[in-house]
Amino acid sequence: MPTKQQLHDAVDHLPDHQLDITYRVLLAIADEEPISPELERRILDAVAEVDAGAKCYTTEELNHELGL
Repeated sequence: MPTKQQLHDAVDHLPDHQLDITYRVLLAIADEEPISPELERRILDAVAEVDAGAKCYTTEELNHELGL
């Protein structure tokens, strides 16, 4: 199991476009509600897509795209 310091160091090296999803995953985990196998698979699939170069949008970019 990684230490808090190792996680902190890993986050420090994330590209900016991966910070939002990382934050959301950490919030979901901290919620103490169990993560279902389906949700875990979807999270891992999303991370793999980002790692493969999928376009990531910030909330602000999505709002602009959707005219919100």
